[in-house]
Amino acid sequence: MPLPASASSTVIQGRILDVAGNPLSATITLTPVPERIVVKVDDTTMYRTPVSVDTDPATGAWELEVLSSDDPDLDPTGWTYTLTVKGPLVSDTITGVPAPKDAPVDPGSGRPTVDITELTLGSSSSGTGVAYRLAGLADVDVTTAAPVGGQALVYDDLTSSWKPGDSSGVSSWDDLTDKPATFPPSAHTHATSEVTGLDTALAAKAEATDALAVPRATGGAWPARPAAQHVTWIETLPATPLVPAGMVDGDLYLGPNGLTGLPPGGTP
Repeated sequence: MPLPASASSTVIQGRILDVAGNPLSATITLTPVPERIVVKVDDTTMYRTPVSVDTDPATGAWELEVLSSDDPDLDPTGWTYTLTVKGPLVSDTITGVPAPKDAPVDPGSGRPTVDITELTLGSSSSGTGVAYRLAGLADVDVTTAAPVGGQALVYDDLTSSWKPGDSSGVSSWDDLTDKPATFPPSAHTHATSEVTGLDTALAAKAEATDALAVPRATGGAWPARPAAQHVTWIETLPATPLVPAGMVDGDLYLGPNGLTGLPPGGTP
C-alpha cells in the first residue's frame, strides 16, 4: 500500500554478511516507535505497524521505503525506528534509527536513500508532538486580538468567525443562554447570626413570655409598670388592698383574696 501522497518517505537500505563475507539470509523489520502518527495534510492516521523485507539471498542486500521520521507534516515528528534482523544465523535489534527527510537522492531511483551504516544512531524516541496553530484556520480570528493562555474562543455572528472571548471566561448577561425569565422567591430560613446586629438587638429586649413580679412596699404606692408582657402585682398589705393604677389586661393581682386576673381599672 503506498504511503500518503503528502508525506515524505526515505529509503533505508543495507547489506548483511557473515564474517567470511557470505550473504546472510534474514528478515529485516522497521517499526516506528510512536504508537500513532498523524499525517496532517491528508487527515490520515497511521498506527505503529512493522514493515519487513527479506534480504537478497545472492548479495545479502535489503531496502525499505518508510515515512521520513523528521517530516514536519507528521505529528509527532522527530521520532525513530527500531530495526530488527532475524534469520537462521543472526538475531539483532538496533534502536534509535532515524529516516531523514533530506537524505541524498539516489540517481537510479530518484528517492532519498540512506545506508544503515551511514546513519547516526541515537536513543529510541517517540518524537515531539506538533502544536496546531489556530492562525491557519479560516474561521478563527486570532490576529485582531491574540489569545492568552487558557482563554476561550467565542463565535462572533457579525464576522462569522471565532475570536478570543473574555479572558476570565465570563460572558455578559445578554450573552448567557437558557437563563430563566424570572427568579421567584422560595421559602427558606436564615440563622439570626446571618442578619447583622439582630442578635445584639434581641439580647437587649425582654422575651415575650417574661413575667415580672412587682411588690408594693408597706404603706407605699405601686411603682410604674415595667416593660414586660405579663406583670404580677403582689399586695404586701392584705388589710388595705389597692389595685395598681398601671395594671393592664393580662396582668395578675395577688391580694387578700388570692391571685386574680383583672382588666384595666378593675378591683380585686
